[in-house]
Amino acid sequence: MYPKRFAESSCLKCHFDVVELGPSKRFPNPPAPKVLEGYQLVKQFGCFGCHEINGFDGPDRRVGPDLRAEPPYYAAALQLLTDPNLSDDERRLAQAVAADPTDAESRARLAELIEADAQAEEGDARLSAQSHKLADILGSETETPGRLRKVGPSLRYVGQKVDRRFLYDWIRDPQHFRPTTRMPRFFGQWDHLKDGIGMEHASSSHEQGEGKHHGGTGSTSDEESHADDDEESASDEVPEGLAVAQKFEPVEIYALTEYLLANSQPFEYDPLPEKADAKRGKQLFQTRGCLACHRHHEFPDAEHPRSDFGPDLSRIGAKLSGKGDDGRRWLYTWLRHPDKYHARTRMPDLKLEPYTEGSGENAVQIDPAADIAAYLIESSQPWQPGEMPEIASLTEALDELALEYLSNTFTESQARRYLKRGIPEGLASELKGAELALIGEGQMTLEKKLDYIGRKSMSKYGCFGCHDVPGFEDAKPIGTTLADWGRKDTSRLAFEQISTYIAKKLGDGHEVKVEDLDPDTGFFVHALLNHRREGFIWQKLHEPRSFDYKKTETMGYNERLRMPKFPLSDKQIESIITFVLGLVAEPPADQYVFHPDPQRKAELAGTEVLDKFNCTGCHMLQTETWEFTFNPETFTRDFGSSAPYSFDFLMPHFTPEEIEKSKQVDRRGLGHGKVEGLPLRSTDGKIVTDEHPEEEFPIHYFDLWKPAVLNGEIWVVGGPSLMVPVASITKQWPAVGGHLARYLHPVVLKQSPDPNVKPSDAWGWVPPPLVNEGIKVQTEWLHEFLLDPYPIRPAVVLRMPKFNLSSDEASRLVDYFAATDGAEFPYEFDQRTQESHLATMEAKHPGYLDDALRIVVDNNYCVKCHLVGDYRPPGSVTALAPNLERVHKRLRPEFVRRWLGKPKSLLPYTGMPDNFEKPAPQELFKGDRLEQLDAVVDLLMNYDRLMQRKTSISAMVKPPAPAAKGEAGQAGGQ
Repeated sequence: MYPKRFAESSCLKCHFDVVELGPSKRFPNPPAPKVLEGYQLVKQFGCFGCHEINGFDGPDRRVGPDLRAEPPYYAAALQLLTDPNLSDDERRLAQAVAADPTDAESRARLAELIEADAQAEEGDARLSAQSHKLADILGSETETPGRLRKVGPSLRYVGQKVDRRFLYDWIRDPQHFRPTTRMPRFFGQWDHLKDGIGMEHASSSHEQGEGKHHGGTGSTSDEESHADDDEESASDEVPEGLAVAQKFEPVEIYALTEYLLANSQPFEYDPLPEKADAKRGKQLFQTRGCLACHRHHEFPDAEHPRSDFGPDLSRIGAKLSGKGDDGRRWLYTWLRHPDKYHARTRMPDLKLEPYTEGSGENAVQIDPAADIAAYLIESSQPWQPGEMPEIASLTEALDELALEYLSNTFTESQARRYLKRGIPEGLASELKGAELALIGEGQMTLEKKLDYIGRKSMSKYGCFGCHDVPGFEDAKPIGTTLADWGRKDTSRLAFEQISTYIAKKLGDGHEVKVEDLDPDTGFFVHALLNHRREGFIWQKLHEPRSFDYKKTETMGYNERLRMPKFPLSDKQIESIITFVLGLVAEPPADQYVFHPDPQRKAELAGTEVLDKFNCTGCHMLQTETWEFTFNPETFTRDFGSSAPYSFDFLMPHFTPEEIEKSKQVDRRGLGHGKVEGLPLRSTDGKIVTDEHPEEEFPIHYFDLWKPAVLNGEIWVVGGPSLMVPVASITKQWPAVGGHLARYLHPVVLKQSPDPNVKPSDAWGWVPPPLVNEGIKVQTEWLHEFLLDPYPIRPAVVLRMPKFNLSSDEASRLVDYFAATDGAEFPYEFDQRTQESHLATMEAKHPGYLDDALRIVVDNNYCVKCHLVGDYRPPGSVTALAPNLERVHKRLRPEFVRRWLGKPKSLLPYTGMPDNFEKPAPQELFKGDRLEQLDAVVDLLMNYDRLMQRKTSISAMVKPPAPAAKGEAGQAGGQ
């Protein structure tokens, strides 16, 4: 039994998917926030790239959370495409697999073709031996494969992106360039190698995130860390273990740099336009969606909880400057076609196609991607990489390190000979891995040695666990698995000399007085000194290599610990500990394991996809929820009205029990209400606070997005704002998502050329809320739209981008929205599209759909704002509404009916008028307003059928030429 601070660990015994422990309608406050955060951090930082967490014992039996990388099919396909001897069919199949690794048919066929080539007679094979090996990857099948993409960018074309100096500096210390990076630091972890460890070191520790770490190199600036290096190097008393690290680490960094550059594959940049406008690019960067995932120092007000989804772009120009014009070309190409550089990137295609503004002599060609690239390059914060050593100063250490590696495979005399002359080709069949780089007798070159050490270092540090690295397509995770770490015998944890190290680090050199430490540090230090697993992992995450203290003098350099140091705060570390302690791979009896019903299962599966692609960065998924108290005697009179809708079918339903419960009061005589919606905000985004005109106490105005029953009365959506006294609010839950939409609203409002535009109109120009999306759209349409989005609302300032979604991921999102709103999925029967229904209506009202169309095309109704077919209403684009010709594919019939009946009942801020509040003129459609409304709904849901009737195919077909004599009767005789 763990202490209370780790109580949530036990949740993982029954909750394998973890996301169900987050907030939900039933539990607005997440039941296990700490373990959920730990789970998310493990995914975000890519811990699974080295430490697999296999949640399966066999193909079907779940034993815990499952965090494993997806099979490397796409990486194998990309590597295969570098073989110049691929046939056209093989190249087409490889491209298909790279674009969609779930395409099992293409993958299997490709593997068959490669294997067939490998079995050809000697001398007849077209493909390289490396390509033949890739068939094993492409042809492999796993019953329960991993599903997580690698968290780091592809390094397949890195040489086309950055130069040598930047790459060396980044590998040496990622936080020197980007302090907020999640990339861990592999080098410079030297505190445990120094003799003079005392409180002076602890006091020089730096802040990371929300907590202060008790040691390690962490995120010290490059200037500080390298100054320390120079100071130690200048000292005559450098400990041996530290001296070895200082000698070999620059060699490894240099070799890794050279390996990546030497193996970087050719990349075709898009042609860069001659002109670009950085000023316009700044505005586009602000409004086209970039700030949903990225930070930039010029937009501090745009930061939100998901701003770290992508990297901070404040220094991107400095990063690319070493490549000169190619840096600009790379950035432009990345913005236009992200998947051209990284086939599995989460960066979407923002649809930044060039367009022409104006006409005639005033026409201006605008390329949004070029403008944004120009802005990012020119607005870059100044930064310079640190000094890079000359290779001549490293050659002696390079030989020593290479000899150490070779001595693990060969005798010492052989190792020395091979290091000088290369490995005989006759041994090629007996070797594998990095040693193959040294095959070929003759004078050993510097390039070969660097390639060898680069490969060895890449394998040693497991860089391929987070990145797609050429040549490491089939590499396996290097770390221990964590699926049952929570019950691992502590005697198998190597605590080694850590007690002595901690005594020197945090004590007087002999002992640590736990009571003198802050409570959190004291708790973990006490656990560490008593050899408890929570203490071990705490220290491992703070200073991963500190367990090597006083051991390096008796071990080889490559036998040392190699786990990097991640930039984690103390709070984040404790969350990760909570998660890992819960990994026991020992579930209880099946009846105690959480098995969600189909609706909840769809919600949870979709939640993972939403998080994976940061959908909440742009879109609001849930509105705010407020709880408040009220005086039941004055509530109705003082706080607005609950006027009913004009159509009975719009009225929400509440049971008598629910209505009666809403009248109950507490012992103070106060009623309690719970509402979902959004408070009224000013154009600067702040909640409007006003004084009540009679009582003179501050109130907020709250617009309902979901009907509520309060004090025995039904409050509808789209009615007057609810007035909530500030002092009466007891609980508030924030909206889920919509960060960019809220930020952009005042921005686009200010940028509007129309001085008479209403604030409510501007909400239609930003990413729309996805509240009620499940009851709004048809599942089949949404699936297709997610995979291939197209413009819907003409007035928006940014388009829905195209993400690298698989068909399965799109299906999970579709099911999520339907399940969240309680809509039928994956199929809903639509009676309105049946011939029998239309025949019945036509019998009652001859010319039924044609008359409904007369309402639609009347200038007092739909075409006043909506595009219909090829008709475009005159006026500003900001006043245009979606084209109605696709409604029958896009929207659910009942949603359309409710929308036409009272648009604000579904979207409170909409400017769509209540067109059927009064009947349309009888000369347009003879009938009452409900009959007219239903007729328009039927028209919209059968628009394609009506248009087909109005199009004569027969008139388009030319009659056949007269048959020649003797040919009559032969055409259909067979």
